[in-house]
Amino acid sequence: MKIKTLWKQTKTKLFLSTATVTGILVMNNTVISAEDAPTFDNSAAEEVASGWVDPATTFALWAVPILTLLVLVVHGLTWMSKDEEDKESKPYQKTAKRIIFVAIGIESIGVILKIVGIK
Repeated sequence: MKIKTLWKQTKTKLFLSTATVTGILVMNNTVISAEDAPTFDNSAAEEVASGWVDPATTFALWAVPILTLLVLVVHGLTWMSKDEEDKESKPYQKTAKRIIFVAIGIESIGVILKIVGIK
């Protein structure tokens, strides 16, 4: 099917469904007002979010540096056991930089959450 034909069918179905819902609401004389609309409780949402974010941030503050060091040591040991040709093609410093930048990115999530106001 061509994209234009598919788009026309989608628009037609959307128009018909919108018109049907509008017609039903008008026939029933249903009044939609802002007073009847449900409200969003920000304090409850912040409480739930902080219940998950605070322990995760506390865990990440000590776990990420330890895991980073562990990954760097393991990668260093595997790199030393490689052939000279593999060592030249994949230098240790390049991969170590990538690992450290990922760790810094994970650690900065706490700062970003604090800026946004979740933590």
